[in-house]
Amino acid sequence: MGINRPTFLKRLHRWLNTGRSFKRYAPQAAPAAPGRHKLAICDLIPNLGDAIMIFPLLDSLRRENPDIEISLFTQGAGKLIGNHPAVDHLYLMEGPRKSRLLKKVPLAHLIIWWWKQWRHLSFHTVVVLRGGVDPHRSHHLAWLLGGSRRFAYSTELEPERPEYQFKVAPLFTALVTEMRGVHEVSRGYEVLQLAGLVEKPFSIDHCVDSLKAIANSSLSKAYRQELRLHDHPYAVVALGASVPRRAWTSSGFAELALKEFIPRGWRIVLVGGPEIAEAVGEFKTAVNESVLDLTCKTTFEQLVAVCGGAKCFIGNDSGPAHIAGACGVPTLIITAFASGSLMTHHASPVRSRPLGPNVAVVQPAEQLNPCTTECVANEAHCIKQVTVEETIFALRTLLVSVSMSANAISSAGQVSV
Repeated sequence: MGINRPTFLKRLHRWLNTGRSFKRYAPQAAPAAPGRHKLAICDLIPNLGDAIMIFPLLDSLRRENPDIEISLFTQGAGKLIGNHPAVDHLYLMEGPRKSRLLKKVPLAHLIIWWWKQWRHLSFHTVVVLRGGVDPHRSHHLAWLLGGSRRFAYSTELEPERPEYQFKVAPLFTALVTEMRGVHEVSRGYEVLQLAGLVEKPFSIDHCVDSLKAIANSSLSKAYRQELRLHDHPYAVVALGASVPRRAWTSSGFAELALKEFIPRGWRIVLVGGPEIAEAVGEFKTAVNESVLDLTCKTTFEQLVAVCGGAKCFIGNDSGPAHIAGACGVPTLIITAFASGSLMTHHASPVRSRPLGPNVAVVQPAEQLNPCTTECVANEAHCIKQVTVEETIFALRTLLVSVSMSANAISSAGQVSV
């Protein structure tokens, strides 16, 4: 009886992925010599929202370690983390352009890229601040970069992961093995605590100082003035999502804008990428009002300027939502992940919602069949259960809460005077 070749190759690939196997065949850089402490952060997740969640961790790192030398290894939209002033060196990995084999065997590409570009680098400490279902080989990169100490969040605490993805522990000198915080940023903070790099308390309900600094910079103010947004209240709408099943309907967003933004006299600003061109057209037709369309027209700093200066933000769980929330803007996100599902799941908003003090989430109560733990459809599916009435109620509740908090702070200031 012959060998089932696809099954054999799959098993071989999984075996090569395990930490114990990877250590046997993968090279490793030598630790850095004594001197200024060199820290390497491995974050190969290429999405904007994931990159934004690294900003508060860098804030804490720099506040408590003013003299440490920080190098960040990333790819895709992760390059935007290079805008953070704490990053001394930014290293970008590009995907294989020609070889189909390297695309199918990502560890081979990772090793080759490290050998050609990064093998001369050395570090004292290496950390992986993000876990999740697919860390894009960040764990394996941590081994290649060497260092005398390597820290990460244990993959054993990821219940939805396939069994073969659990076994990267041998690549590290220590792991966070007890779940204390659920949010991804809290988990990353625990890794930094384990590494002895941070001590002060951290809250996901605070604004992110580094992003607010960009939003309030003179360049951001000049950009808003150029767009004539400096003297007129506006709301930002982001119709896009990383995958289609996480995108609410453009007609729903349009109805929400018509009922809540236009009556308040707020101008509407659209942000996003080229993938939402059709949705943008539908939104504009439905609203039939003056809409400032900035899709595909902003740099990272300009996106922060617009999102960070808004009166309100509504959108799917996406990168722009993480920016707005982190800047303290009242932010409402709509997600396909049901409130009745496991809150520690990687797609849960409890684990990955935007940071900030003024964030609200609207989500379906349960997943639709055949989805179970999360929505797995190719197109918008479970998220279609969310109604306009639900989003209006959530938005009004959020805005009232923000207004009451602002009035309380103002009253407290007057009393103290």
